[in-house]
Amino acid sequence: MFDRHALTESVRFLKQITPFIAANYVKLLPVSLIFEPPPELPLYSSEVQFEDVLPSELLKFFRDHSVTQSVRKTDTGWIIEDTLSVGRGIVTTFEGHHPYEAFGQFLLEQKILSCDDKIGEYTAIQYLPDTVPSRREFEIWVRQSENRAAINFYRRIRTETGMAACLGASYLTHSTFVGQLLGRFFPSEAASETSEHTANTVLNVEVPFLDAIDTETLMSIRRNDGEVFQNFRNELESRLFEVRLESDPERRRIKAEKAFHDLGVVQVHALRTKANELIKSSVLQAVITGATLVASVATGLTPLAPVIAIAGLARILTDYRSSTRANPAFFLWKATKD
Repeated sequence: MFDRHALTESVRFLKQITPFIAANYVKLLPVSLIFEPPPELPLYSSEVQFEDVLPSELLKFFRDHSVTQSVRKTDTGWIIEDTLSVGRGIVTTFEGHHPYEAFGQFLLEQKILSCDDKIGEYTAIQYLPDTVPSRREFEIWVRQSENRAAINFYRRIRTETGMAACLGASYLTHSTFVGQLLGRFFPSEAASETSEHTANTVLNVEVPFLDAIDTETLMSIRRNDGEVFQNFRNELESRLFEVRLESDPERRRIKAEKAFHDLGVVQVHALRTKANELIKSSVLQAVITGATLVASVATGLTPLAPVIAIAGLARILTDYRSSTRANPAFFLWKATKD
């Protein structure tokens, strides 16, 4: 039985990003297959509750951010309680991470049915009894479960970041916990580069002038005016260079917002003024060229006059486009106009 709602949301998302895929700007890879559960689930055992799997400092980081709550069975199903009490069900999450991505554990009892020492196999059944464990057993199990949650979480992030590195892509996350984890234990050399810093800043600041642009328009500009993107990016990186040197988060946010305001409001206004000047100049030159063409035709001097006049109008149009497109705010102006 599949989730129809989840399927609908996935189809809707794919439909929304179709223009990005068509423009070769976004690529889809079946990376989720890597995290599919194996056909045979492994059994893990540790005499030290898996304390020795991760480096001590890394494990401490996970523990400092872990939140473990009890899971209790009711007549309508299992519910997550606000506190942790002795029982047979718990769920572990991490502060700053998505609450829906949790690690649930149940303390089962096992009854061995048969055992073959020669081939190293045994048959057993596992069940969830109604009785609760002792507090000592419960505390050891919780410690072990939190360690396993940290190990599984770490291995998944390590796999995802490794894949991003192999593909030459940036690893994006909405989780502040993952951001802190990567920044502390996986410092990236790319993160200190101007382009990477610009991308991170854009993702952490609201960019209102991009809110109303549909994906088809955006990709159309990218295909037809590729150099406009680069001009805009170069200008943005230049304006955000000073932001990199600011250590205070609030001052860094204010400076970044000012840079976006200057580029998105001041520069667009300057571009619009410049465009109007070029249009007026072009109209004047077109009138002069048109008058010359009429005079040439009236006197019958040469049949090349129309060609010269048309070439002059083409030059005016070329000058207009090159002058406006060179402005880094042309990307925003073009997107707004379209």
